[in-house]
Amino acid sequence: MWRICIDTGGTFTDGVAVDPEGRVHRAKILSTSALRGRVIRQASADQLEIEESWDAPAGLVKGFRFRPLDRDGAIATVVDHDAATGLLRLSPALDGPLAEGTAFEITSDEEAPLLAARLLTGTGSATALPPSRMRLATTL
Repeated sequence: MWRICIDTGGTFTDGVAVDPEGRVHRAKILSTSALRGRVIRQASADQLEIEESWDAPAGLVKGFRFRPLDRDGAIATVVDHDAATGLLRLSPALDGPLAEGTAFEITSDEEAPLLAARLLTGTGSATALPPSRMRLATTL
């Protein structure tokens, strides 16, 4: 059984977990349920090569809202993310190019502790979390 401890603060949600084999996992996300990264290059109108540190399982960010930090409002939805290649596919296609180094965030509809638990356990958003004991602390 997983042991998961999550602390949600005003800015960040931090998590640490011990998996059934005794390995320790850590995650840090924004308490707004957002993950941030930067654009390495725009491969096409609907595909970006990105740099990120989420260590997200396959399918986790599918359906999340994508927004470059230099623009207001979500402008696309994540259709697919391949962590091995760093490619992020969006819909609709972007209506203009994004410069190399552009910072972005993708946002989940799930609360930050649940998103952190998914990152810690490597569980995609369409899958139930594994059996676990979870402790949640907050300063909110």
